[in-house]
Amino acid sequence: MPSQLAPQLNGVSAKLGDAKHGARMQIALAMNEKIETWFWRAVAIGGASMQLWGSSKTGNEVSIAPPWDKVIHGAAFGVLAYVCCLGAGRWKQYAFWLVPLGVGLFAATDEWHQSLTPGRSASWEDFAVDLVGCALAVFGWSRARAQERIRSRP
Repeated sequence: MPSQLAPQLNGVSAKLGDAKHGARMQIALAMNEKIETWFWRAVAIGGASMQLWGSSKTGNEVSIAPPWDKVIHGAAFGVLAYVCCLGAGRWKQYAFWLVPLGVGLFAATDEWHQSLTPGRSASWEDFAVDLVGCALAVFGWSRARAQERIRSRP
């Protein structure tokens, strides 16, 4: 009789072991997500800091000819918006609205900051290009996220 129970008990202990392993894997994945989220947040803060540093240079230190200045504006704010979306964490469902709002506000303060810098001026065109870059990046991120959800379906 004990020999008949042994396979059943081994099966039960194996299931308990699988449950413990599954729980450990879920905890590890959750930790990896948090680390990744905070990594992208740090990258976003670093990128915003670099943009502020760049916009604080005087007019004779900056010599980017049109239309490349607009391309750089759009690309810089687009990358910032995309990185902010990656760092959205548990607020991913709101990132489609919050990121453009936050990056747009940052773009407005950046233009204001440029108006206070000697030899520089604020420009509505730059602000508009910043918003376009941001919008394209957020749209691209939302499409990539939708494709990821479609691929992860069973």
